Amino acid sequence: MLDLDLLDRNYEEALARLPFFSPSPDELVAPFDAQTYADIYEYMGKTDLAKKYYNKARSLLELRVKESPNSRPGFHQNLGIVYAALGLKEEAIREGIKGKEIVLDTKEFQSYFVAEKALAIIYMKVGEFDLAIDQIEYMLTFPGRLSIPLLQLDPLWDPLRDHPRFQKLMESEN
Repeated sequence: MLDLDLLDRNYEEALARLPFFSPSPDELVAPFDAQTYADIYEYMGKTDLAKKYYNKARSLLELRVKESPNSRPGFHQNLGIVYAALGLKEEAIREGIKGKEIVLDTKEFQSYFVAEKALAIIYMKVGEFDLAIDQIEYMLTFPGRLSIPLLQLDPLWDPLRDHPRFQKLMESEN
């Protein structure tokens, strides 16, 4: 239901579905919870609040990466996304690529798609829109994981909406 609320842009309802309604960032101990709050606040345009949650996610993810640097690609991928949201371009891209490299060693298709999506998000968040769109075009070749209608609805991709290549891609469904 959280995903549907986000696609419908019912952000207050999405927040209400989370384990705690608007906790202090200091109360969260799971990096993905902190990142989820940050993402929703970013969609709502509450950038100062989003930054507080991204910083919390950053500290939690950095700790996880330090504890097991080569075993959990998701930690690297999400740390890359968080770094990107905080404006740390080089660090973001480095972590996204590191996460993808770990996935390539595992040869797990499900994880590979997630790694590609993480890189697209990172590129988008750091302003490398053409690289993000390259990733999206590639991901669209994977059956059933991403579609033009989903791209049209998902607020995640809003920063790309004014890019001519993204617009052309959205029109390709018609």
